[in-house]
Amino acid sequence: MKSDDRVKCALVICCIFFLLCACSGNKALLPAKVSLKEEPDKVGPVEIKRKDTSYVTGTLPIGWTRLNVGKADVAFTNQYHNATIIAVAHCGYAKHVPLVALRNHLLLDITHRQIESQEETVLDARFALKTVVNGHYENAPIKLTMYTTQIDKCVYDFVYISAPESFSACQSDFDSFVSGFHTERIPFNMEEESR
Repeated sequence: MKSDDRVKCALVICCIFFLLCACSGNKALLPAKVSLKEEPDKVGPVEIKRKDTSYVTGTLPIGWTRLNVGKADVAFTNQYHNATIIAVAHCGYAKHVPLVALRNHLLLDITHRQIESQEETVLDARFALKTVVNGHYENAPIKLTMYTTQIDKCVYDFVYISAPESFSACQSDFDSFVSGFHTERIPFNMEEESR
């Protein structure tokens, strides 16, 4: 499940971005698994509750529209800037997998990639890796910012994807969205930990 699910999620992230760019806001052209939900005002914070993790994101300003997507926990698009933000958690990993290895799964289908910057930061009192990447997906240029962190047995990925020429327009929106991230800690269970 683990590695394959993260690869599939990376594909979904890229496909969503290019679907949105190609569709230029035409909802009729979106596949059934991707639907737009109009947001009347600013977005957030968004609360994600699953059986294996619960977490909250920060807010987004007016202009972002929520997407309903199968593999992502939450996704938003800003059609004016051709930008997409995605948050997803993958649980069940062994602890202490290097963040670079976890991040690299998100880049598998990005060609001609160049890491513009990579830095350690902190999300929810845990180390995180923030990476800015230029590359191509199906010969189209893209630019991404990704945050990857591991808390207990869950990996949390936050991805901002945009066309390079409009990338800076929404970077601060994404940083605000990620900075509000925090998890609800699951109570420690000695039986499960010893497995």
